[in-house]
Amino acid sequence: MLPRDQSSRKDETSSQSISVSGSQVSGVNINQAGRDALITDSSANSDKQNLQQEDVILLLDEIKALLSAADIAPAEKQMSTASVELAQQEAKKEEPNKSFIAELVKRATQASNDATNAIDAGSGLWNKAKPIVEKLLPYLGVGLTFFA
Repeated sequence: MLPRDQSSRKDETSSQSISVSGSQVSGVNINQAGRDALITDSSANSDKQNLQQEDVILLLDEIKALLSAADIAPAEKQMSTASVELAQQEAKKEEPNKSFIAELVKRATQASNDATNAIDAGSGLWNKAKPIVEKLLPYLGVGLTFFA
């Protein structure tokens, strides 16, 4: 029997495993933090995973254009647009911080999503921005659930 302090330590740590049998797996990213695991298949759209700096900036331009045309409160529009512009500035750097870009895009899409859902849930801005965001996912290294 383990002493009391060691047995409680044993309960605090748990093992997790991922098992794949009967097939070959490649192009899969597995990220884990604590109990949460994120598994993304980066091989599904190989053309999307090779986004260049210019592609990312153009996709962010598309999001900014959606925000500019959106029927949302001016303060929300300004905040969301500023977040996208900051994400573009970061993307232009030699070694951009992709986590920061992802957080800025999330901030922009959440603020505008909340505003448009209050107006009309059926034609929300998120529904229009989602396909653009999906193209950015491999570059950003996050899954779509990050933006939920």
